[in-house]
Amino acid sequence: PPGVTITSLTSYPQYKGGSLKIEGVAATREKLISFKDSLRQDALFENAELPLSVLVKSRNIQYQFTIMGDFKP
Repeated sequence: PPGVTITSLTSYPQYKGGSLKIEGVAATREKLISFKDSLRQDALFENAELPLSVLVKSRNIQYQFTIMGDFKP
């Protein structure tokens, strides 16, 4: 989404159905929360949580979180 950049996407297929680690930079806290909420609403993903420590900054936020889901073909 606009204002949120993904700089790294790592797949871990060995974990229960698979997981993805997403890293990047968000222009604002609000844009990052909106991105996380969009992921949580998608039925493909079981979990998308951000550490509270990421939300301390209000601008230029480097984030990292892991989402779980059924990513195996």
